[in-house]
Amino acid sequence: MYGALLVVVLIALGGVVAFLGDRVGMRVGRRRITLFNLRPKYTSILITIFTGVVIVAATLGVMAIVSQDVRTALFSMKELQNDLKQTRGELERTEAHASELTNTVEVLVDQVSIKEQEYQQLVSQYESTQAKLDQVTKRRASVEKQLVLVTGRLDTVTYQYDIARQNLAETENSLAETEENLRFAQARMEPLTEIQSQLTSVIDQLTLERERLNREVEALTAETMSLQEGLRGMLGRQVVFHTGEIVLATVIDGGRSTTEITQELLNMHLKKANELALTRGALVPGSETDALRIRPVDLDEAVAKLVAFKGKAVLRVLSSTNTVAQEPVLVTFQILPDELIFTAGDVIAEASVNSNADSNAILEKILALLEEVNWRAIVEKGMVSDLQGIVGQISSWQEVQDIISRVKSYENKTVVIQACAEENTWRAQGPLKVTLQIKE
Repeated sequence: MYGALLVVVLIALGGVVAFLGDRVGMRVGRRRITLFNLRPKYTSILITIFTGVVIVAATLGVMAIVSQDVRTALFSMKELQNDLKQTRGELERTEAHASELTNTVEVLVDQVSIKEQEYQQLVSQYESTQAKLDQVTKRRASVEKQLVLVTGRLDTVTYQYDIARQNLAETENSLAETEENLRFAQARMEPLTEIQSQLTSVIDQLTLERERLNREVEALTAETMSLQEGLRGMLGRQVVFHTGEIVLATVIDGGRSTTEITQELLNMHLKKANELALTRGALVPGSETDALRIRPVDLDEAVAKLVAFKGKAVLRVLSSTNTVAQEPVLVTFQILPDELIFTAGDVIAEASVNSNADSNAILEKILALLEEVNWRAIVEKGMVSDLQGIVGQISSWQEVQDIISRVKSYENKTVVIQACAEENTWRAQGPLKVTLQIKE
């Protein structure tokens, strides 16, 4: 709109100037006016030229006044061209730099993609390694637990073996005494025979004495043969229970009626003890389901004790004698009241170890110490073990590792490791929680 108006104004202005120039030329021609002593003809030409110049000047002047672009094109074209050239150069440099940056970005994007792939691979490797580490850690904990169990069982078997050797020695001594009695009795028969031949007057009395001695000899002979047969049986067959060995230990509620306690003993605890004895190889001759022999007086005494107890008690079913395979187990009962057997901080057992020993030797000492704690809690204090024969437990395996590190921190010193009760412990309320410490 603005350009069209400008064109109309310029056309009108040119027409007005041309009209004025024509009018001035006509008057100069009529009046024959001269300028600069020129002839009227040339004066008219000069005015026409001047009029054209005025038209052009007026046009340019109006355009310059009205339009900034025209002023720039008339008076600043060179500078505009220089600026344009400089701008084009900068544009070209900017485009080149942008191209370089684009290439760099593409390279960086490729590198980032490669690094992301490497990162994902490393993450996968880390997760796989961590999973393997977890499996190995679990396996190690399981093996260490099995090691503790096997060590405990080995100590128990060793203890039972020592008892068996003692019992065998006692049996051999008893056999020797019986043989000595037999020889003594036989030696007594010879002088009696001589006296019988010399003292005919008392033959009847000596005959009676001889018969009595013969019966004694027969009894001693039978006892000797029985002992020899028992010894041969023990030597030829495996001893499944030793004298005083625990067949079953469990917790039972006392203070109830005789009928209730008797039924629980027969239907639950003695049934379980019978199953354990059968598993070990004991058996009543002529039966396939019974392995125990119980004297009624022992059962009645145990029931009476349990009726008299108030609260919980520990019931032990013990083997009265050494029992070989395929023979019944003669059992007795031991009733222990539920009482405080360890207070918090009590030292249950301790072991000495040299700080220069290697970690495995120190670990063996600690495991032996824990087995001694287990033995004392079960055998000496009467606690009830679990199915694996364990009653004591430590808070974590890390505690053992810490004790080993503390022992190793000493230089060439005999260190005493103590196993202490972590809290007050009652006989019928296990487990026995144990903590390890260094004796200062």
